[in-house]
Formats: sequence, C-alpha cells, structure tokens
Amino acid sequence: MKKLLLIVFLLVFVYANSDYECKSGDLISCLDEISKAPSKIEFCLNTNDYNYKKACANNFTMITKNEDDNKVEKLKDKLCDDYPNVCFEYVMNYRNIARGTMKKNLEKACELDFIKACIFVANNFRDNLKYIKKACDAGDYESCVEYEYKKLKAGELKAAEEECLKTNNCQKALEKGSENEQVLTKLCDEKNANACLKYADLNADKYNGKYKIYNLKACEIDSDICMQKAKMVEQFLHFDFDGSLEDMKDYYKIACKNGLDQACEELNRVNSLNKDDYKFNGKVKTIRIEF
Repeated sequence: MKKLLLIVFLLVFVYANSDYECKSGDLISCLDEISKAPSKIEFCLNTNDYNYKKACANNFTMITKNEDDNKVEKLKDKLCDDYPNVCFEYVMNYRNIARGTMKKNLEKACELDFIKACIFVANNFRDNLKYIKKACDAGDYESCVEYEYKKLKAGELKAAEEECLKTNNCQKALEKGSENEQVLTKLCDEKNANACLKYADLNADKYNGKYKIYNLKACEIDSDICMQKAKMVEQFLHFDFDGSLEDMKDYYKIACKNGLDQACEELNRVNSLNKDDYKFNGKVKTIRIEF
C-alpha cells in the first residue's frame, strides 16, 4: 500500500513539476505536457497559457499532423497573430487549400515580419512588389535584385498601358504582361484571343461569370481554343456531369458553327453521353488532347 501511494505521489509530483517548469518558461517541459494529453490539438485549442501557446506554435506541424482540417484551421487562426510561422507552416503543410487562402495566410505572415513568407509570396504570386521590397528590406539580396528589376518592368508596363489607353495601341501592353482590365478587354474586343484567355484566367477564382464568358470569346476567335477547352472540361464529367456537359456543348457549338467539322462530330458524340457512365468512382481519368 505504501508503495502504491509513493508511486501516485511521484506521478503527481512529476506532473506538477513539469507543468511548473513549463509555466516558468521551459518549452521542452511544455511540449512534454502537451504530448501527454489525449489529444494534442485539443490541448492547444483550449489553453491560453503563454508558454503552452508558444510551444504549440513552435511544434505546429507535429501537433496538427493527421488531424481534422477544421481543427487545424481553428488552431492556425488562434496562433497566427502572435506566431506568424504558424500561417506559413499551415500553407506549406496543407496544399489542398485554395490558392486565395494560401496567399491570404502568407501575406499575413509577411506583414507580421515572417520573411520566409514574404519571399514565398514574392516568388509565387501576382501583385507581389511590396512583398519583394519587404524581403529586400530584411536583407534578402536576391529579393533586392528582383525588386529593382520589377520596378523597371513596372515602369515600362505602366508606360505601355498609358499608351494603350491614349492611342488604342495595346499590343505592347499585352506583351509587357499587362493585367489591366481595360487593356485586356479592349484587346479581346479587337479579336485578340490571348487577351481574352488572360482576362478569363484572372477571373478564374472570382466566381463572377467572367471566366466562362471570356473563354467563350476566345473560342469564337479561334476554334482550336474551343476544342482544347472542351477536352479539358471533359475530365470533370465524373464530378459535375450536367455543368461540364453544358460547357462542352457550348464550346463545340461555336467551333461547329465556325465550320470545324471535327467539332460537329464531337457535338454529336457528347449529345449521346450517358450520365450513368460518369458516376464518380474515386478515380480520375486523364484525357490526352491532340490536334
């Protein structure tokens, strides 16, 4: 009996001692305590102690591994303002999140002076000049070189866009990489298919209808684009049969109307597709596109 009481006493003492050491600033002890919990992520979600939160942030990747996505996002939201590395690790570890969400979290980490995030945004996203500058100001040499180059190109682009809007000579602005709505829509209206496609891509994740509208405009200009777009859409029949089928028909109808016999044949084919043949079975079919 004495031995049992001694064991219980020692266990309580060790726990209390470890908890005390954590709250005294020993983050290794904090992690030991977190690891003992039935659920590490639940422990981190429920604690408001400064040292425990810091340990959760420092070990965010380990603590959230194989955990529920919603819980991971909640923990990220709880910790990111004080520990910007968490926003960065969240993006690096969970690549299935939307690109817009990725950028938002990386920008937040960058604004909080987590320079790795600034460099990542600078290298992988549009509208990135201020993040390149922030990385440069923090001493990243390559970002400084990139910033000077981007400033030069931005100046050239601005001049080309101004020329376009004044003189209607917009090709140079497109070649310089313009993403200006007025420039791209003006060129699209002048039957420049590349401008239509670029404007469509810029609206791809905005759910404003312009992605399809401007892809169809490009299709009307160049029937080969219709065929490419229809074949790309065909890969999604398993996920959204009715919507994908409608899009395919729209592309093939335009190309058929423009005199492309192959498009007319494809239109007849898709009109006879059976929805039951495209029930999603967990496998994705890849279609080779050849012209």
